[in-house]
Amino acid sequence: MSFGNQGARVWRKTGEREMPKCLKSSVKYPQSVMVWGAMSAAGVGPLCFVKGRVNAASYQEILEHFMLSSAEKLYGDEDFIFQHNLAPAHSAKTTGKWFTDHGITVLNWPANSPDLNPIQNLWDIVKRKLRDARPNTLDELKAAIEASWASITPQQCHRLIASVYVDTSMSHSRQCGEAIKKANRMLGYISRCVEYKSREVMLRLYNSLVRPHLEYCVQVWSPYLKKDIVALEKVERRATKMIPGLRGMSYEERLLELNLFSLKQRRLRGDMIQVYKILTGLDAVQANSYFSISLNTRTRGHRWKLAGEHFKLDLRKHFFTQRVVRVWNTLPDNVVQAESLGSFKSELDKILMTLSY
Repeated sequence: MSFGNQGARVWRKTGEREMPKCLKSSVKYPQSVMVWGAMSAAGVGPLCFVKGRVNAASYQEILEHFMLSSAEKLYGDEDFIFQHNLAPAHSAKTTGKWFTDHGITVLNWPANSPDLNPIQNLWDIVKRKLRDARPNTLDELKAAIEASWASITPQQCHRLIASVYVDTSMSHSRQCGEAIKKANRMLGYISRCVEYKSREVMLRLYNSLVRPHLEYCVQVWSPYLKKDIVALEKVERRATKMIPGLRGMSYEERLLELNLFSLKQRRLRGDMIQVYKILTGLDAVQANSYFSISLNTRTRGHRWKLAGEHFKLDLRKHFFTQRVVRVWNTLPDNVVQAESLGSFKSELDKILMTLSY
């Protein structure tokens, strides 16, 4: 987490550039701190500010002094399963031996899959609170992080962990079912309670109250089974039929008339936007934790082509870091090298209707 030069852009009138009211101090050389924390459905544990690089030895010291105390606070004498990603310090043999010696079960974790870890959303909450605090010194940054972390409630943690359902086969059918229930329930409220069902009103209600249920964290649980894809699409079919004057049209015609994408297309669009944000540094994550840039220059394509991986299980190809590779590599150069996120979205939308994935 870092501070400095994070203010919003503003428009100035001609001649206002040097006026004191249009100037604001900033940090020329932003500093940052590395933080370790743990969470469960019962809340959060103590924070640890990490100095220097994290290797296996320093990570085990963090586990010894902070993870064990977090587990005691959150679980007491109950058994628990520990989850972390496959960073080198985490997957080192000495770290594995440390967990074995302490009798702690570690969740088996597929490579390059930090997108499934609920604590990532928790760090995002902390970062949003830091934007409001706007610390100017390293001590202020640490104090703001501690205050933000302390303000996280057990209810927030429970919602994050319970927000995505994954069974032992890594299928997201239960999550799809829960999302469909919530969306259909909201459509029922709209149908019963809204008297004036004009196109503008219904579109706004669908976009703000219904579709978010079908797309929350969808980059994590994006369905790959045909039955789940069809079931989700039925919700949008139902919603578009509720709009006056469109009931007799086919689903594709209704989408074209309303200038909407299908949910499948929107998931593809969301995947591409997330890849762009990761590769361009708009998301505060390490791109090499998710993707590897292809070194193959013999084939056509843009300079940001991603390298795919070989895997034994067919299930692996449906993970975010794998399913996006083929589509991303086929995008035109002017889309991938867009100068801003807004430009990327505009160019992507122009070609999205022609993609058949």
